[in-house]
Amino acid sequence: MKSGFRLLLLAVALVSPRFAFSEEAAIFSKCACEETLVVDTREAPLCGDLAGGFSQIRYLKRDLSGGLKSVDSDHIFAPEFAGVPTMMLVHGNRTDAAGALQDADYLRDVMQTNCRVAGFRLIVWSWPSEKVTRHQREDAQLKVFRSDAQSYYVARFLQSDSVEKMRKTSPFAVVGYSLGTRVVSGALQLSSGAELDGRTLPALKKDKPDGGDEYNPELNVVFVAGAVDAESLASDGRYGKALSQVKSLLVTRNGSDRVLKWYPFLWRRDGPEALGYVGPCGLSDPDRVNVLDVECHVGKTHKWERYLNSPSLLAALKENLVSRRSTTKLPPKVAAQ
Repeated sequence: MKSGFRLLLLAVALVSPRFAFSEEAAIFSKCACEETLVVDTREAPLCGDLAGGFSQIRYLKRDLSGGLKSVDSDHIFAPEFAGVPTMMLVHGNRTDAAGALQDADYLRDVMQTNCRVAGFRLIVWSWPSEKVTRHQREDAQLKVFRSDAQSYYVARFLQSDSVEKMRKTSPFAVVGYSLGTRVVSGALQLSSGAELDGRTLPALKKDKPDGGDEYNPELNVVFVAGAVDAESLASDGRYGKALSQVKSLLVTRNGSDRVLKWYPFLWRRDGPEALGYVGPCGLSDPDRVNVLDVECHVGKTHKWERYLNSPSLLAALKENLVSRRSTTKLPPKVAAQ
């Protein structure tokens, strides 16, 4: 009788995403992405009145057939998904709307095996980074300017009522890839209340449930193949206040990435190195940052899929998804340089 009851409990655990689990629970061989949402900013302004442009952002939900249908922004905090871990992906350069979905699908597929959760949600931030000119340097420079506007939109999104409600009830992680790391860095800077390109937003703080002091909602962030200045997170860097908004930041480092190798030539011949090429320099708060060297697994490519195939990065992504606190065991933290 007891053995039959135990088998019943095991069956429920495998099929129900709401089954209670602890961090010591057995690994789920298969976990479902319960929902894929798209935040589409491709029609929103890239300069000028960004505050007014925020209302032009579209929210879409992927249906069972793979198509997209419009939903209200309040759907981000759908009561039926309370407690379900959520991960948001901000893609890189030269990615159109279809490519953004492909990047999200690949992330979804690799995250759905050997998880510590029975289910999760995925949000893809789809921004206008599609190819504009065949000259790679000019095209990258244009996307840098576009990414700065996206930082404002992401910061506003993180401060929206629906997202704030979701962050109070569910583990929430943000993944920036390539130029998407610049978008996220700027959003974190603005969320701190600091100025960025002449724009400011109220600091992202909330009262504790017991009415105590204010706190910054916990946010785990992962930077993959970061195409942003290596010293930008330093106290005197462009995003010097960004780390105040994260519980933990994981940065991949790959000294063989052939795209990031040319990052110093983006504006001039002797520009700064890329964060994803050499790792962060002069950190304002090194205790919040871990660096993961993926050079051996990734090699010379800059491809999203190859980075995700790195076992150590995939394990770290799953850990950041499942927990409000990053407990992944990584190499020693980077000291301020």
